[in-house]
Amino acid sequence: DESRTIRARALHGLASLTLIINADADHAAKLYVSAKDEDATAIPPLAELQMEGESCLGLADIYWTTAFAVKRLSVDPTTAFDVHISLGILLEDSGARESAIMHFRKALTLVPNDTSLLFREALTVPAVLSHDNASFERS
Repeated sequence: DESRTIRARALHGLASLTLIINADADHAAKLYVSAKDEDATAIPPLAELQMEGESCLGLADIYWTTAFAVKRLSVDPTTAFDVHISLGILLEDSGARESAIMHFRKALTLVPNDTSLLFREALTVPAVLSHDNASFERS
């Protein structure tokens, strides 16, 4: 049914946005499962556009990474730390620093003493995060 496919596509997009914007891995994974329940063959609109050759203004890399991350989280929630680090790096490289910071903060709440993240913070915060050299605050 076409309405189920449309709903599934919308849920896929919402799952990605939920992970990128809110860093809410649990909710994103639930949305992904709901999308698959609606129509297991539906693909998200941005994915379809990119497959048709549209440039998607550079958003395709972020979208694909997020889509695979949400799928991974729906199968294994213990991957959340790695997902947040990967998204943080991708968003940082794309210039979306505020979103990147949110994902690094979320990763720190999951594994507060991760030496690689603490090392990354020590080396990159002054140069990367903002013009006022703010460090991310630990929750």
